[in-house]
This record gives sequence, C-alpha cells and structure tokens, in this order.
Amino acid sequence: MIVAALGVLLLIILIVIIVLIRRRRKLKKAAESAANAPEPVGLDLQRDLEARKRMLMEGAELSKQENAITDEMKDFARENPEITANILRTWLKEEED
Repeated sequence: MIVAALGVLLLIILIVIIVLIRRRRKLKKAAESAANAPEPVGLDLQRDLEARKRMLMEGAELSKQENAITDEMKDFARENPEITANILRTWLKEEED
C-alpha cells in the first residue's frame, strides 16, 4: 500500500514538472514571437520623423558653428590682408611641391 502511494505521488510530481516545463516553453515562444513581430507602421514613421528632426537640429547647430568660424576668418582677412596673402602663398607653394 505504501509503495502504491509513493508511486501515485511520484506520478503527480512528474505531471507537475511536465506541465511547468510546457508552460515555460509556451511563454518563451510567445516572448520570441512578440519580439520578432513587426511593429505597427505608425510607430516606425514616428520614430523616423523624430530621428530626422534630431539630425536636422544637429546640422543646424553645426552650420551655426561653421558660420561663426567663417565670419571670424573673414574678419581676420579684412584686418590683416598681408598675413592672409602670405598664408595663401605658403599653401600654394606646398601644393606645388
């Protein structure tokens, strides 16, 4: 009688283990399929728009910095034309060599 009770207990434990393993596999497959599922089109477009907006803003900031440097160079050339001419001559000579 004790052997039969132990057999039933082992059978119940085995069934519980099998059910738990199957449940984990199902959850894992569901998570993988959710991760691989395509996102709604609206979200992709919104992300693309936000990314392009950031790129344009960064480009605008860079152009502001470039414009400031260009303005400084122009001012230097106006105030010091001889130095600017010497720099240009040196660059041209370096290109010839």
